[in-house]
Amino acid sequence: LIAVVVYPQLLVLVCVFSGLWYALATRPANMKVQVGAAFLSKKQLQMGLAGFNVAVVLIFARTMIFATIGASLLFVLLHAGFRSVPSNAKDKMSQDEAREP
Repeated sequence: LIAVVVYPQLLVLVCVFSGLWYALATRPANMKVQVGAAFLSKKQLQMGLAGFNVAVVLIFARTMIFATIGASLLFVLLHAGFRSVPSNAKDKMSQDEAREP
């Protein structure tokens, strides 16, 4: 939420794609659009809009996405580093090492 205030282009992306998805979702299921000689169904338009949406978001918001993933990974690794190995796991490892010739 803070990122939308700091980076207004993300707010524009949300508004534009929300409008496009709303426009497509409110159309009847039997809608067809003619593109050249081909007819596209509503399902095909939804798939095309989803692909376009993902591409545009990755182009304009990749820094925010990758920064969030990186921070999450860092916190997971820090959490794992502060945890100790359970004693029953240590016993199991020593038993497995004793069995190997």
